Amino acid sequence: MLRVVQISRSFSGLQALSGVSLEVSGMEILGLIGSNGSGKTTLVNVITGVLPPDSGRVYVGDVDATNMGPDQIARLGVGRTFQVARLFGSLTVVENVELGVMMAATRGIDSQVKWMLDRLGLTDWASARASTLPYGVKRRLEIARALGTRPRILLRDEPAAGLNDDESDELLDTIHKIRDDSEFACSMLI
Repeated sequence: MLRVVQISRSFSGLQALSGVSLEVSGMEILGLIGSNGSGKTTLVNVITGVLPPDSGRVYVGDVDATNMGPDQIARLGVGRTFQVARLFGSLTVVENVELGVMMAATRGIDSQVKWMLDRLGLTDWASARASTLPYGVKRRLEIARALGTRPRILLRDEPAAGLNDDESDELLDTIHKIRDDSEFACSMLI
């Protein structure tokens, strides 16, 4: 489903990625582990078309996505979340999730949003402004919005950043539920 082949990327002579290769398929959850500054976010940005690689290839299914932009890669079924939650703070939880769902659906949006809120434990927060949410809830909202696009693969950049132990455990449970739920049915790179 996602194949990264010999990706390299540097910034002003500083090598951030050097010959990185990986593959994520089926309902696999693959974790990227590395210290701060090791290139994890750079790799996610290259995969999603935010940054071009200096060399190497990115394949989504059989499609060479190496030189595609983020919008084109999203249409291939690649969703992502960010190291720091990027939500529309002035919008409600429902409105944030609707944005994701509207990218993939033309009808039944309300029922899909309700289903997503239920699945990710956001129903009680539905009318709250995103800017007022506790951090752990913001992270779940970001997942819901990304899943609303119905990705085949979801890239989670530093998913536990800023979470306490209980929130991290809850996040791990959510990640497994997403993978195991036939409605979500996506692989994850975290």
